Amino acid sequence: MGLPLGHDFPVFQDVAEELTRARAKYPQTESCPDGTNEGLRDVADRARQICDFAESRGLLTFAIVLNEEVCEAMCEEDPVKLRAEIVQVMAVCTRWIRAIDRRREVTDGPEETRPEEGSKQEHACSAPDYCPVCDKL
Repeated sequence: MGLPLGHDFPVFQDVAEELTRARAKYPQTESCPDGTNEGLRDVADRARQICDFAESRGLLTFAIVLNEEVCEAMCEEDPVKLRAEIVQVMAVCTRWIRAIDRRREVTDGPEETRPEEGSKQEHACSAPDYCPVCDKL
């Protein structure tokens, strides 16, 4: 399933660079055991409850969602399911990084493209994730 990377490409470039650094620093991690444990299911269940609560109150954050996804991965012992959970972790991380980058583009962009502080500049929003101008997900 080869999807075009589009806006995610810079994120994956950064990840590729970090992978190179990590392999040099910790070469032994290429053959580490997973270290996951079904005994951590209670932790994952609690993280899901926190995530659901935050979502129901409009308080959901990337940190809460990432914690929930990591906790789910930490208790998964089946390699196929573990891989799927780790992909979900990567997806949340990618969305979070993109949101950070978009916020920075708005605040650090050229003067003429920056919205006035405290204003909601009118525009045709097509952001698939967080829009720093609209301040919406």
